[in-house]
Amino acid sequence: MNLNNMRVKRFNEFLNEAKKDTKGYIKLVFVGDIMQHQKQLKHEESEGFSYEGVFDDVKYIFDKADMVVGNLETTFSGDFGNKREDDVIHFSAHDKLAEALKNAGFTHIGIANNHILDHGISGMQRTKEILEKSDLSVLENKNLFDVGEYKIEIYNFTTHINGDVPESIEENLMNENLAANLDADINISYVHWGGEYTTQEIKEQTQLANSLSTRGYEFVIGSGPHEVHKTTLSENSLVAYSLGDFLSEHMDKRAKDEGSILSIEISESQIHGVTVYHTKSHSEDGDSKVIVKSREVLL
Repeated sequence: MNLNNMRVKRFNEFLNEAKKDTKGYIKLVFVGDIMQHQKQLKHEESEGFSYEGVFDDVKYIFDKADMVVGNLETTFSGDFGNKREDDVIHFSAHDKLAEALKNAGFTHIGIANNHILDHGISGMQRTKEILEKSDLSVLENKNLFDVGEYKIEIYNFTTHINGDVPESIEENLMNENLAANLDADINISYVHWGGEYTTQEIKEQTQLANSLSTRGYEFVIGSGPHEVHKTTLSENSLVAYSLGDFLSEHMDKRAKDEGSILSIEISESQIHGVTVYHTKSHSEDGDSKVIVKSREVLL
């Protein structure tokens, strides 16, 4: 089947050309990890947490999107500042970041990642509250949204969380064995997985991506490795193994502070276009701005 005719339907329906559903145009945008490292925190503190100019170069990508999704790999615990305990970093950003993300164009934020319990369950709960106060939808493990004329499922989970994880939290944030929602027109898995600082996908990612695809997810979109991995298109799936870091300034020299913005356009119940914008956010003094380096049209 030609990719230009790939239907936005579950895999067992792709070959059923008798179904002639035609729905309108929507644009979905996904980014990788949204982080706040120490230099960034100090810089924004000196600027009154205005986040001025941080997202200016990418805002045009978000402006016409119906859904903009990112993974928040920090918390809004109320205990401002990143702290190192037992050689492990515990992240906590200023509440103003949530407002800045909303103003940049974000609509949905995932919190399923290894740092979400850096300040315990109370820190996680406060993070959700701050995001919701900024009118950002917080992704749960399973989500069903009306976007334009489509019902879109986003299945968000992480394969690992730092420290001890209560059973209830593990069941919600780490449940990776669920099938696609049959009521959805489009099924997306947005997953935070391993392979930290690897330059290409590892066995864990490929196996899980294959498993998710066979369970009915047309799109598998990954973050977590802090590196950009490839995005692949086949007749019945799109897999972005890692969108890297959308906003970061790592101390670790292995990290490049690079990311990808994945833009998916859907029209008349078909994939209309897929574009990847390659970005960088590093600076020397914490004044990090997300800059587009290049654009790659996959479809």
